[in-house]
Amino acid sequence: MKKLLLWVIGILLYTHPLLSFEIDKVLPTVQIRDANQNLVRVNENIGIPIVLFAFNLKCETCDTTIQSLMEEHTKRGESLQIFLINTDLISKKQLVLDKLAEMNCDLPVLFDKNQDYTEGVTYPYTVLVDANGFVRDVVSGDSSANQTRIKNRIESFFAVKKEPKPSNVANKGKPSNNKNETKTSIGKQELPTSDRNELQLAIQTSKENSLKAFKEIERLDQAANQKYAEYSTTNQKLQNEVNELQTKLKSMEEEVSKSKSSKNISYLAFGLSILSFLASVFLVLRLRSSR
Repeated sequence: MKKLLLWVIGILLYTHPLLSFEIDKVLPTVQIRDANQNLVRVNENIGIPIVLFAFNLKCETCDTTIQSLMEEHTKRGESLQIFLINTDLISKKQLVLDKLAEMNCDLPVLFDKNQDYTEGVTYPYTVLVDANGFVRDVVSGDSSANQTRIKNRIESFFAVKKEPKPSNVANKGKPSNNKNETKTSIGKQELPTSDRNELQLAIQTSKENSLKAFKEIERLDQAANQKYAEYSTTNQKLQNEVNELQTKLKSMEEEVSKSKSSKNISYLAFGLSILSFLASVFLVLRLRSSR
């Protein structure tokens, strides 16, 4: 029971979704099931830009954005990951799949039936995440300006950043003191110092959140142990009271049994005395009759 409680608490702490996407913040944990009820962990795709597009069947203008995203996917290939997130009731899943099939859409579609990530938003609703896992834009509502904004943001993810070059004459043979030129490598990618600092801040924040979560689990574990100890004490008291009652009941049964035995002996003695009296009378009458 204790392990089960900890497991449930851990699941709630680590998988419950954050219900908002904040610009320039790390993408919260996003886990949604697909049409086959397989759990898809969106965050596992961090390393390339990610686009989350939420829609439903009532959104008549969502088709335009889906078509645009299909074009971006064709253009970018595996260097861009796009997820369509449907928020209709699960009973309408087949209608959604049929509609996407008619559009020849091969983008992965997830079903957020409880609207854990999109409650109260205005459709179409698009979240754009860069390769480092930071939410860089959230676009809500239908307009030509928003369509352009989405395309421009995707373009920015693939734009090559030009770093200033040091002078060959002034800086020849000298290390550069320009902090803006400092880079760090992550795998095969090189990041400017500003992005590196953001990534380090995100890692530090993640570590702090994990530490808080483990402390919360420890606190709940202690509370569970205390409750269990209280339960054990109460259970022992009840067991003792039951044992006392059983002892009293047994004693009463023995007293009743003894009482019945005494009463039976009294009845027997009384009966014998009556028989003795009758026998004496009978003998006296026989003696008188014999005279």
